[in-house]
Amino acid sequence: MDPKAWSGREVVNVGPKGVRRWVARLKGAEVETTARTGAGKPRVAVKAYASGMAAGAELIKTLRKKMLEDFVYLRPEAGVGELFFAMALPGGGPADNFDVSADGQVLFVGAGRGDPRAQLVRASLSTGEVQRFEVVANPGDRQLFIHGALVSADGASGVYGLGAGVRAVDLASGAWRAVASVLHRGQEHVNPFCVEPQRDAAQQRVLLVDGENLEVRAWGSGARIFQVPIGTATAECRRIALSPSGELAAAYVVSRHVVYGHDDARRDATNEVQVWRVADGRRVATVAIEGRAQPREIAVTPDDAAILHDGGGSLVCVALAGAKRRVVLGEGSAGVWAWTPGGELAVFDGGELSLLAKGDFAAGASWRLERQRGQRIRCAPGMAVIGGEGLFCAYRMAW
Repeated sequence: MDPKAWSGREVVNVGPKGVRRWVARLKGAEVETTARTGAGKPRVAVKAYASGMAAGAELIKTLRKKMLEDFVYLRPEAGVGELFFAMALPGGGPADNFDVSADGQVLFVGAGRGDPRAQLVRASLSTGEVQRFEVVANPGDRQLFIHGALVSADGASGVYGLGAGVRAVDLASGAWRAVASVLHRGQEHVNPFCVEPQRDAAQQRVLLVDGENLEVRAWGSGARIFQVPIGTATAECRRIALSPSGELAAAYVVSRHVVYGHDDARRDATNEVQVWRVADGRRVATVAIEGRAQPREIAVTPDDAAILHDGGGSLVCVALAGAKRRVVLGEGSAGVWAWTPGGELAVFDGGELSLLAKGDFAAGASWRLERQRGQRIRCAPGMAVIGGEGLFCAYRMAW
């Protein structure tokens, strides 16, 4: 966070007792803060520091503390490429467990990685209202690991992974229920710290692992649409992906010898992405991973024609028919990426958001955004939300 950029930006807390407002301004080596509650008289305080740099650092520290108390930055009038919403990550952990509703109204966050406590957070991107829900541990769990947080199209419900299980939650009441577990006869066929629940672009279908099976389910009813066994005695599933269309399911399956060097799996050289058609359960492709690279992310292209995966320092697209490979992002790229509603690839790399055209990945429009080390990006109609460095930043976008 840049102290000069954040100086003078008002943050608000929308609660049952009304709206509270707070702003900090950098004035040389001083920080002036102004707090307002309702129509009451503003409370102004000024503190001096040894230098302008020290004052700037204190402004950011104080602002972050305020934002952890559910104060958010809200600027509805922001133009294309401008920040219109920002929220701090409550509960700690990486800022990569989040999702945005299809209508662009709700940000849903899962906060907690190995902490004794964890939270779910629902924030309105239009009003700034923040709701928190405590997460109840699974029996026997001493630490809570939330991995994956998905929200429904209307922002009314969520799905998230917790340890070895997957839960659904009603975001009006906070009531939750267990819907799946990766445990099968006491063993795991997937790595629950790598495999997150996934969704389609319309937020109507969810891909998850239940027992020994990879499954696609209908969001609201939970009805099973697709099921296939995943993993073997010597190989585990470490990544899954559902195509934006909801028609293809993919899983990255790799030998335990490749990942961990386990001796009992030394004869298993599996290192591939397996792809199935949801409609009939038929495997339509097997994409080999070159060398000993281990993808951290996989995705199906919006046209259902190829697999996108990282590995070996680059981002690669592999056609399902013919297995033709092409490098989308070169080695050493630190960008995070996601599909836009129109099927383009949005890439955020520290301060610039660029679009790559669907099909040929030709470079398109780009915008300079505020500096942030992105950990994940989500795109919704007219906006992009970037999580990273303990902050969620939402920008108006032209798509």
